[in-house]
Amino acid sequence: MWVRIPLGAPGSPPPHHPLVRNRASQRVAGEVKRYDYPRWQLTNVSADIRELCCWALDLVDVPWRQSRWNCISVSRREAVARLDGLIGPKT
Repeated sequence: MWVRIPLGAPGSPPPHHPLVRNRASQRVAGEVKRYDYPRWQLTNVSADIRELCCWALDLVDVPWRQSRWNCISVSRREAVARLDGLIGPKT
């Protein structure tokens, strides 16, 4: 199940929750730039469940990638926004 709750809020999701935040920093022209944005993640050992998730994401034109053998990630901002629009933010 995909659920979106702001991290740090009361009732905030545990670490295994599908909403994860990308946090990274990179030095560009001598200046440190920080990137912080949400992403969706499904982790499951069942290949059938992962394939079903990928099929559904393809069906609604949400780009995804398999970041690990057991993990499907939706991390591009446009894709996260599209998934949010389909599922609706949960509070």
